[in-house]
Amino acid sequence: MSTPLKEYIDQLTNKDISILIPGAGNAYEAEYLFKQGFKNIFVLDISEKPLITFSERFPEFPESQLILGDFFTHKGLYDLIIEQTFFCSYNKKTF
Repeated sequence: MSTPLKEYIDQLTNKDISILIPGAGNAYEAEYLFKQGFKNIFVLDISEKPLITFSERFPEFPESQLILGDFFTHKGLYDLIIEQTFFCSYNKKTF
C-alpha cells in the first residue's frame, strides 16, 4: 500500500464509516483498514480469484463483505471509496 494512502487512512477518525474498495487486487487497503479498527469495509471485484486469494491470506475479514460484481453496475451507499489503481486499469476506449 502506498504511503499517501496509508497517511490518508491514518487521519480518518470515524471508524464506523462505510468504505468500498473496488477492484480488489491484493486488497492491502482492506487489510490495513480492518487492522486499524474499521469494520464496514467492502471489497468489490468482477473476478472471484482476487477475492478468494484475499480471503485465504486474511481469513479474519468477513466473507460477507467480499463482493463479486461489476463496479459500474454495483448498487450501494458508501461514505468513502478508496482506490489506488482500479480506474487506471481502464483505458479511454473502455468508456
